[in-house]
Amino acid sequence: MPAFSGTRIMMMPVRLGSLDGVPSHYRETAAGLYRIMDQAHVGDVGYLTVDEQTLPPGKTLRRAGRHVDGYYHGRCGGWGGGGGGWSSVGNGMLTLSSTPHCRAWAGTFEGEPGWEGECDHIDVGDAE
Repeated sequence: MPAFSGTRIMMMPVRLGSLDGVPSHYRETAAGLYRIMDQAHVGDVGYLTVDEQTLPPGKTLRRAGRHVDGYYHGRCGGWGGGGGGWSSVGNGMLTLSSTPHCRAWAGTFEGEPGWEGECDHIDVGDAE
């Protein structure tokens, strides 16, 4: 990860596989990610979010609790270029953190997100 710069970018469209438009100090990171991504997605549109806020103790950068981003009012939005609905295949999000304060879950889970995407009621078992 690059050194902290205070950068904030929200949902900037990028052409996967291209460094055009990726901020210069994130190009090395993006290039590394492109090398390991499924090459079937080269040329697709992805969305880059970088949020380097300084947080006071006890606060969260994004929403607190387990949740699905892009799932609001009982339906799936287009986060990650998707829009195919809950349980659709091919949508995704990659979360990177330069500190140990970020958590993400991967896997298959039983249950439906709540009205605003909340998932605290879904048992993630040993996926944490």
